[in-house]
Amino acid sequence: MIRQLTEASQLDCGCLKTNRYGRWIYTYLRAYGVGYDFCRFFRIEGAGTGYALLFNATLTIYMDPTKEDLTELAREIQMFIAMHQPFRVETTANLMQYLMQTEGYLPLHRTVFELTSTGLPEDFDEYEIDFAPRLDDAYDILREGFPHLIAHDLWLTDVSHRLRRGVSKVFTYKNSTTATILYDVDNEVLIAQVATRAAARGSGYARQFLRWLAGFLEQFGKHAVLMALDIRVSFYTEIGFRPLETEYVLERTEHDPEAMQKGKLN
Repeated sequence: MIRQLTEASQLDCGCLKTNRYGRWIYTYLRAYGVGYDFCRFFRIEGAGTGYALLFNATLTIYMDPTKEDLTELAREIQMFIAMHQPFRVETTANLMQYLMQTEGYLPLHRTVFELTSTGLPEDFDEYEIDFAPRLDDAYDILREGFPHLIAHDLWLTDVSHRLRRGVSKVFTYKNSTTATILYDVDNEVLIAQVATRAAARGSGYARQFLRWLAGFLEQFGKHAVLMALDIRVSFYTEIGFRPLETEYVLERTEHDPEAMQKGKLN
Protein backbone atom coordinates (compact mmCIF):
# COMPACT_ATOMS: atom_id res chain seq x y z
CA MET A 1 0.00 0.00 0.00
CA ILE A 2 1.20 3.52 -0.86
CA ARG A 3 -0.39 6.42 0.96
CA GLN A 4 0.35 10.13 1.00
CA LEU A 5 1.61 11.60 4.27
CA THR A 6 0.17 14.78 5.71
CA GLU A 7 2.45 15.31 8.70
CA ALA A 8 6.25 15.38 8.91
CA SER A 9 6.10 13.20 12.03
CA GLN A 10 4.82 10.33 9.87
CA LEU A 11 8.27 9.90 8.32
CA ASP A 12 11.01 8.03 10.17
CA CYS A 13 13.88 10.50 9.74
CA GLY A 14 16.38 8.18 11.40
CA CYS A 15 15.58 5.54 8.83
CA LEU A 16 15.79 8.02 5.95
CA LYS A 17 19.30 9.09 6.91
CA THR A 18 20.73 5.63 6.25
CA ASN A 19 21.18 5.91 2.46
CA ARG A 20 21.40 8.49 -0.34
CA TYR A 21 17.80 8.21 -1.44
CA GLY A 22 16.50 8.57 2.09
CA ARG A 23 18.76 11.55 2.76
CA TRP A 24 17.44 13.21 -0.40
CA ILE A 25 13.86 12.72 0.83
CA TYR A 26 14.84 13.96 4.29
CA THR A 27 16.43 17.08 2.78
CA TYR A 28 13.27 18.00 0.90
CA LEU A 29 11.23 17.36 4.02
CA ARG A 30 13.43 19.88 5.85
CA ALA A 31 13.21 22.35 2.98
CA TYR A 32 9.50 22.19 2.19
CA GLY A 33 7.59 20.20 4.77
CA VAL A 34 4.44 18.40 3.66
CA GLY A 35 2.22 21.30 2.63
CA TYR A 36 2.99 21.68 -1.08
CA ASP A 37 1.27 19.92 -4.00
CA PHE A 38 4.49 19.82 -6.00
CA CYS A 39 6.42 18.19 -3.12
CA ARG A 40 4.52 15.16 -1.81
CA PHE A 41 5.67 12.43 0.53
CA PHE A 42 4.38 8.86 0.66
CA ARG A 43 4.73 5.83 2.90
CA ILE A 44 5.18 2.48 1.18
CA GLU A 45 4.07 -0.60 3.09
CA GLY A 46 4.54 -4.18 2.02
CA ALA A 47 7.85 -6.01 2.10
CA GLY A 48 9.07 -3.68 4.80
CA THR A 49 8.48 0.05 5.01
CA GLY A 50 9.70 2.56 2.46
CA TYR A 51 9.15 6.21 1.65
CA ALA A 52 8.76 8.13 -1.59
CA LEU A 53 9.09 11.76 -2.61
CA LEU A 54 7.34 13.10 -5.70
CA PHE A 55 8.92 16.47 -6.35
CA ASN A 56 7.62 18.12 -9.52
CA ALA A 57 8.08 15.13 -11.86
CA THR A 58 10.93 13.30 -10.15
CA LEU A 59 10.10 10.26 -8.02
CA THR A 60 12.66 9.27 -5.38
CA ILE A 61 12.08 6.10 -3.38
CA TYR A 62 13.77 5.00 -0.18
CA MET A 63 13.72 1.27 0.47
CA ASP A 64 15.61 -0.80 3.01
CA PRO A 65 18.49 -2.16 0.86
CA THR A 66 18.50 -5.46 2.77
CA LYS A 67 15.00 -6.41 1.55
CA GLU A 68 15.17 -9.06 -1.17
CA ASP A 69 11.85 -10.26 -2.62
CA LEU A 70 10.14 -7.05 -3.69
CA THR A 71 8.16 -8.51 -6.60
CA GLU A 72 4.68 -7.66 -5.32
CA LEU A 73 5.72 -4.27 -4.02
CA ALA A 74 7.35 -3.42 -7.34
CA ARG A 75 4.07 -4.12 -9.17
CA GLU A 76 2.30 -1.64 -6.92
CA ILE A 77 5.04 0.94 -7.45
CA GLN A 78 4.79 0.46 -11.22
CA MET A 79 1.07 1.20 -10.96
CA PHE A 80 1.94 4.32 -8.95
CA ILE A 81 4.43 5.34 -11.66
CA ALA A 82 1.83 4.78 -14.39
CA MET A 83 -0.63 6.95 -12.47
CA HIS A 84 1.71 9.88 -11.78
CA GLN A 85 3.97 9.64 -14.87
CA PRO A 86 7.16 11.10 -13.32
CA PHE A 87 9.91 12.00 -15.74
CA ARG A 88 12.61 10.38 -13.59
CA VAL A 89 12.57 7.51 -11.06
CA GLU A 90 15.43 6.93 -8.62
CA THR A 91 15.65 4.22 -5.97
CA THR A 92 17.86 1.64 -4.29
CA ALA A 93 19.35 -1.17 -6.38
CA ASN A 94 17.35 -3.91 -4.69
CA LEU A 95 14.10 -2.25 -5.81
CA MET A 96 15.33 -0.87 -9.13
CA GLN A 97 16.07 -4.37 -10.44
CA TYR A 98 12.31 -5.02 -10.40
CA LEU A 99 11.51 -1.73 -12.14
CA MET A 100 13.92 -1.96 -15.08
CA GLN A 101 11.20 -3.08 -17.49
CA THR A 102 8.70 -0.40 -16.48
CA GLU A 103 6.73 0.49 -19.59
CA GLY A 104 7.58 3.87 -21.06
CA TYR A 105 10.89 4.23 -19.22
CA LEU A 106 14.53 3.83 -20.21
CA PRO A 107 17.16 2.72 -17.66
CA LEU A 108 20.31 4.90 -17.66
CA HIS A 109 23.52 3.58 -16.13
CA ARG A 110 25.58 5.77 -13.81
CA THR A 111 28.49 5.52 -11.41
CA VAL A 112 28.70 6.84 -7.85
CA PHE A 113 32.07 8.47 -7.17
CA GLU A 114 33.65 9.31 -3.83
CA LEU A 115 35.37 12.70 -3.81
CA THR A 116 38.96 12.21 -2.73
CA SER A 117 41.52 14.95 -2.19
CA THR A 118 44.41 14.65 -4.65
CA GLY A 119 46.12 18.02 -4.19
CA LEU A 120 46.02 21.30 -6.08
CA PRO A 121 48.33 23.01 -8.58
CA GLU A 122 50.58 25.69 -7.10
CA ASP A 123 48.85 28.47 -9.01
CA PHE A 124 45.36 27.61 -7.71
CA ASP A 125 43.73 30.73 -6.25
CA GLU A 126 41.07 30.01 -3.62
CA TYR A 127 39.98 33.63 -3.80
CA GLU A 128 38.44 32.78 -7.17
CA ILE A 129 35.93 30.56 -5.38
CA ASP A 130 32.59 32.29 -4.89
CA PHE A 131 30.82 30.82 -1.87
CA ALA A 132 27.63 32.81 -2.50
CA PRO A 133 27.43 33.45 -6.25
CA ARG A 134 24.58 35.12 -8.05
CA LEU A 135 22.23 32.27 -8.82
CA ASP A 136 21.62 33.69 -12.28
CA ASP A 137 25.35 33.22 -12.99
CA ALA A 138 25.26 29.63 -11.76
CA TYR A 139 22.20 28.95 -13.89
CA ASP A 140 23.90 30.39 -16.99
CA ILE A 141 26.84 28.02 -16.47
CA LEU A 142 24.53 25.04 -15.95
CA ARG A 143 22.51 25.90 -19.04
CA GLU A 144 25.65 25.67 -21.16
CA GLY A 145 26.48 22.28 -19.67
CA PHE A 146 22.93 20.93 -19.69
CA PRO A 147 20.98 22.11 -22.77
CA HIS A 148 17.77 20.57 -21.35
CA LEU A 149 17.99 22.26 -17.98
CA ILE A 150 14.61 23.14 -16.47
CA ALA A 151 13.26 26.64 -16.93
CA HIS A 152 15.02 29.42 -15.04
CA ASP A 153 12.04 30.29 -12.83
CA LEU A 154 11.51 26.69 -11.67
CA TRP A 155 15.21 26.18 -10.98
CA LEU A 156 15.62 29.49 -9.19
CA THR A 157 12.56 28.98 -7.01
CA ASP A 158 13.74 25.56 -5.82
CA VAL A 159 17.44 26.35 -5.37
CA SER A 160 16.90 29.69 -3.63
CA HIS A 161 14.39 28.05 -1.30
CA ARG A 162 16.83 25.26 -0.36
CA LEU A 163 19.59 27.81 0.19
CA ARG A 164 17.39 29.86 2.51
CA ARG A 165 16.56 26.71 4.46
CA GLY A 166 20.27 25.93 4.78
CA VAL A 167 20.07 22.46 3.22
CA SER A 168 22.02 23.18 0.02
CA LYS A 169 24.91 25.37 -1.13
CA VAL A 170 26.07 26.62 -4.54
CA PHE A 171 29.69 27.41 -5.52
CA THR A 172 31.27 28.87 -8.63
CA TYR A 173 34.93 29.10 -9.64
CA LYS A 174 36.19 31.92 -11.87
CA ASN A 175 32.53 32.41 -12.85
CA SER A 176 33.17 29.52 -15.24
CA THR A 177 32.50 26.33 -13.29
CA THR A 178 29.79 25.50 -10.77
CA ALA A 179 28.77 22.72 -8.40
CA THR A 180 26.08 22.36 -5.76
CA ILE A 181 25.96 20.62 -2.41
CA LEU A 182 22.48 19.14 -2.70
CA TYR A 183 22.54 17.94 0.88
CA ASP A 184 24.78 17.60 3.91
CA VAL A 185 23.18 15.16 6.32
CA ASP A 186 25.26 13.96 9.27
CA ASN A 187 28.42 14.74 7.26
CA GLU A 188 27.21 12.70 4.27
CA VAL A 189 27.31 15.08 1.28
CA LEU A 190 25.85 14.76 -2.21
CA ILE A 191 27.37 16.92 -4.96
CA ALA A 192 25.50 17.58 -8.21
CA GLN A 193 24.88 20.14 -10.94
CA VAL A 194 28.53 20.25 -11.96
CA ALA A 195 29.09 22.19 -15.18
CA THR A 196 31.57 24.47 -16.98
CA ARG A 197 30.99 27.23 -19.52
CA ALA A 198 31.70 26.10 -23.08
CA ALA A 199 34.38 28.79 -23.51
CA ALA A 200 36.28 27.52 -20.44
CA ARG A 201 36.30 23.82 -21.32
CA GLY A 202 39.80 22.47 -21.66
CA SER A 203 41.13 25.10 -19.24
CA GLY A 204 41.35 22.67 -16.33
CA TYR A 205 39.07 24.86 -14.22
CA ALA A 206 36.60 22.06 -13.48
CA ARG A 207 39.36 19.67 -12.38
CA GLN A 208 40.96 22.31 -10.16
CA PHE A 209 37.64 23.32 -8.66
CA LEU A 210 36.49 19.76 -7.92
CA ARG A 211 39.85 18.85 -6.37
CA TRP A 212 39.57 21.92 -4.19
CA LEU A 213 35.99 21.01 -3.25
CA ALA A 214 37.08 17.48 -2.29
CA GLY A 215 39.79 18.85 -0.01
CA PHE A 216 37.54 21.57 1.38
CA LEU A 217 34.89 19.06 2.43
CA GLU A 218 37.44 16.57 3.69
CA GLN A 219 38.91 19.07 6.15
CA PHE A 220 35.50 19.34 7.80
CA GLY A 221 35.14 15.58 8.09
CA LYS A 222 32.61 15.30 5.27
CA HIS A 223 32.17 12.20 3.11
CA ALA A 224 31.11 13.43 -0.32
CA VAL A 225 29.87 11.61 -3.40
CA LEU A 226 28.58 12.52 -6.83
CA MET A 227 26.85 10.54 -9.57
CA ALA A 228 27.90 10.46 -13.20
CA LEU A 229 26.34 8.97 -16.30
CA ASP A 230 28.65 6.80 -18.39
CA ILE A 231 29.66 9.68 -20.67
CA ARG A 232 31.29 11.47 -17.70
CA VAL A 233 32.93 8.54 -15.93
CA SER A 234 36.37 8.99 -17.51
CA PHE A 235 36.45 12.66 -16.45
CA TYR A 236 35.94 11.90 -12.77
CA THR A 237 38.33 8.95 -12.92
CA GLU A 238 41.05 11.21 -14.33
CA ILE A 239 40.52 13.67 -11.47
CA GLY A 240 41.26 10.83 -9.05
CA PHE A 241 37.79 10.32 -7.61
CA ARG A 242 37.08 6.73 -6.57
CA PRO A 243 34.15 4.78 -8.05
CA LEU A 244 32.07 3.21 -5.29
CA GLU A 245 29.22 1.52 -7.13
CA THR A 246 27.09 1.62 -10.25
CA GLU A 247 23.33 1.92 -10.47
CA TYR A 248 20.44 2.72 -12.77
CA VAL A 249 17.96 5.56 -12.95
CA LEU A 250 14.78 5.51 -15.06
CA GLU A 251 13.75 8.31 -17.42
CA ARG A 252 10.58 8.59 -19.46
CA THR A 253 10.82 7.90 -23.16
CA GLU A 254 7.63 9.78 -24.01
CA HIS A 255 8.02 13.40 -25.05
CA ASP A 256 5.59 15.13 -22.74
CA PRO A 257 7.03 18.68 -22.66
CA GLU A 258 5.46 19.63 -19.33
CA ALA A 259 6.60 16.48 -17.49
CA MET A 260 10.04 16.62 -19.05
CA GLN A 261 10.42 20.28 -18.12
CA LYS A 262 9.61 19.58 -14.48
CA GLY A 263 11.62 16.40 -14.21
CA LYS A 264 14.92 17.48 -15.67
CA LEU A 265 17.92 18.71 -13.75
CA ASN A 266 16.63 20.55 -10.71
